[in-house]
Amino acid sequence: MSLLVAATPKDCSKQGLRFPKLNKKLLYTVSSLHISLLFLIFLLSLTLHPSKPEFYLKDTAVYQLALFAAPASRLLNSTIQTIIVSCNPNSRVGIYYDWLRTYTAYKGQQITADAVLPPF
Repeated sequence: MSLLVAATPKDCSKQGLRFPKLNKKLLYTVSSLHISLLFLIFLLSLTLHPSKPEFYLKDTAVYQLALFAAPASRLLNSTIQTIIVSCNPNSRVGIYYDWLRTYTAYKGQQITADAVLPPF
């Protein structure tokens, strides 16, 4: 038997955690503001439900298709008219475009210069 005797520590489980009243009030205030902000963001996301606009190519017509055979190269000249339809699936939010840039491609190769459409 050893001669060294250690005193047992007091049982702390009955005391619980003790915070000063100011720290409790600050903790409750910050946590309630945080929960309120998260709830507001959740409500806005449910209400607005953001989604991407969809674009459809409705009609295309090619006018004045002409081939010019110059001595150095051959040039293809044409006038292309298209009808593009934009659909916004979200009825609660409007989408307005400042500008829209389009071009025509055939088999992955751009065949017309960029054209800027007026705002709508």
